[in-house]
Amino acid sequence: SKLYKLESFDVEVKKLYTKDELLDKKEQKEFVFKFEYLYYVLVFILGFLAGKIKFKKDKTKDEDKEFKQRVQKCKNTDELLMLLVINNATHFSDLIDKIEKKQLGLKEAKKILL
Repeated sequence: SKLYKLESFDVEVKKLYTKDELLDKKEQKEFVFKFEYLYYVLVFILGFLAGKIKFKKDKTKDEDKEFKQRVQKCKNTDELLMLLVINNATHFSDLIDKIEKKQLGLKEAKKILL
């Protein structure tokens, strides 16, 4: 094994640059308000509100249509009387009385109801 000897020497370090001097400066972007953003926010809010609105379905038309179909399916006056009493006895009271007194037949009663 060989041994190498070297004469000692002094090393001096000079402070030349700071960290800020070496790094590029970051440009700070200012917040730019664009009206497009306001448009998007308003559209989002309007869409959200439109989704929350509850639309009422017109049940009276569906119920009326169903009632007329039931009236057409009645095969005798007893079925028709039962249907009238169940749906609205006070509204159809005159018609119910006439059917019970045999003043109206099934066909005439259906014509009145339809």
